[in-house]
Amino acid sequence: MTGSAQDRFRVGIIGMGRRGRLLAKCIRLCEPEHKQQLHRQLRGLPAPIHWEAEIVAAADQVEQCRDEARAVLPDGCAVHEDPMRVIDDPDVDLVVVATASIAHAQWTVAALEAGKDVFCEKPMTTTLEDADRIVDAVQRSGRVFGLSMQNRYSFWASTVGDLVRSGEMGELAMMWCHEFRCPFWERPETNDWISDMEASGGPFLEKNSHHWDIFNGWAQSPAVRVFARTRDTGSHADKGDIWDCAVSTVEYANGVMATHNLSLMTRFGHNLEMGAIGTGGWAVAEREGDGGTVTFHDNLSPNQRVLRANLSGVGAVGHAGAEIPMLNHLFGCLQRREQPQTSALWGRESILVGLAAQRSADEDRAVELRELRDESRFPELMPDYAD
Repeated sequence: MTGSAQDRFRVGIIGMGRRGRLLAKCIRLCEPEHKQQLHRQLRGLPAPIHWEAEIVAAADQVEQCRDEARAVLPDGCAVHEDPMRVIDDPDVDLVVVATASIAHAQWTVAALEAGKDVFCEKPMTTTLEDADRIVDAVQRSGRVFGLSMQNRYSFWASTVGDLVRSGEMGELAMMWCHEFRCPFWERPETNDWISDMEASGGPFLEKNSHHWDIFNGWAQSPAVRVFARTRDTGSHADKGDIWDCAVSTVEYANGVMATHNLSLMTRFGHNLEMGAIGTGGWAVAEREGDGGTVTFHDNLSPNQRVLRANLSGVGAVGHAGAEIPMLNHLFGCLQRREQPQTSALWGRESILVGLAAQRSADEDRAVELRELRDESRFPELMPDYAD
């Protein structure tokens, strides 16, 4: 593929576990039969799919994953054991990396250096060194790199972000997130890597990278200090070595404060609430199957406004419908040859907060983000927070 715009992208996927298979299904929504099905679910409304792509190759080093992949891939799609077969395939324009988190940098850098664009599952990496490798490879290659942070594109998160940027919330002061959910799903076919601190980076990266990314975007300012506490109640005792409860606070350069509470203990149900409050009002966002709800409260009156997503029939696609706007944005950026909202620099910022939180919990102290930035190859490099 050249650097010029194109209408249809040829995709190769590395990693065909649960997430890789879901991404394959989502990418294939652009195919006529899937568009027609979504059209029926939307009761005659056009399917909100604005990309054109075809999956032409896939790879996984685990035989069971390769076997299960064939059920979600197009007929005739090559399924390899060696991921380099996807990267070296001249028919592949875009490489999707959906492996265990510890391997994201390995395959992302290889694909970028081979002249491919990359869409990588979150978290971008498990270490700052690997995050720097990806940032460096993006800059050297000039390729497009996007991160699968679908929650940033969700109705609920983007709506609160719009309220902040419009000034309706006044001067932002505080943000919060409460997520109470079940333990990580088991992945026996891949040695349950998600419950291994080294392979996944731990919950501060594997789970909370979504929320750090949203906080960073809402704050419109870099994080400067993190203080965190973790507790292990034993919910994952038979699976791996990760902790299952944490409380964190994050301070931003512009004075905004954030709190985050995570529990992986609940066996039934899933509660995710995020919110923000400013001098002019406050908003509470709740993720729901139909896309979510945002309730905005005016600080100067008893008035409140409830904003609901209109995603009937789309919410079942995945993550309350957030996959569709994410892919619309990604493929639009590929056509325009520009970096997505969830670029490598934004991905590294979420990694920095997660790594600082883990260091804080491990060392029983507040951690300045400057410590980690000074350990980076690119200490002054960060996204444009004012954009």
